Amino acid sequence: MKSQAQKTHLKESHAHDKQRQLNQLRSTIVEFKRMVDNLEKQIAVEERKSGIYDQNHFEYPIFAQSARQRVDNLLVSIRELLLLQENLESNVEKVDSKIDKNNPMKDNDIKNGIGI
Repeated sequence: MKSQAQKTHLKESHAHDKQRQLNQLRSTIVEFKRMVDNLEKQIAVEERKSGIYDQNHFEYPIFAQSARQRVDNLLVSIRELLLLQENLESNVEKVDSKIDKNNPMKDNDIKNGIGI
């Protein structure tokens, strides 16, 4: 049978893992947004060079078409990751609240700076 300290450690480890996943997810979202910005700038340059801004025009630059498709795919991925982020944030809050319920800090711990 596991001791209370082992259970608490396991829950804290689980919470730490969820927080790490959340931070990694946020980094991925930021990176995807940066990629979208860069691609949109490249698309604008290609359109300016060719003088064709209509995506349906038969001479629209192939690179711009490909980059536009990549932007669309990244935007879909960003939306999905944002939904996943919301779900993960709620899971982190639940895990944190369970830890707080099961392991309330003692007044002496707070005075001594433990847990801060």
